[in-house]
Amino acid sequence: MAENDRLLIPPAKSTRAGWDIAFQKMALRGDDQLLDESTTTPSDWDESEWEW
Repeated sequence: MAENDRLLIPPAKSTRAGWDIAFQKMALRGDDQLLDESTTTPSDWDESEWEW
């Protein structure tokens, strides 16, 4: 926004503002499922390469 030959930049809203309501709506629609369920089980890489 320009004012008196200056460019004014308002502060950003909270980066997570409204997320709580959005997640509630997703749950009501059943749209809150994991998309990568196949990665929840260990893979060959997990068994052979990963060090705990």
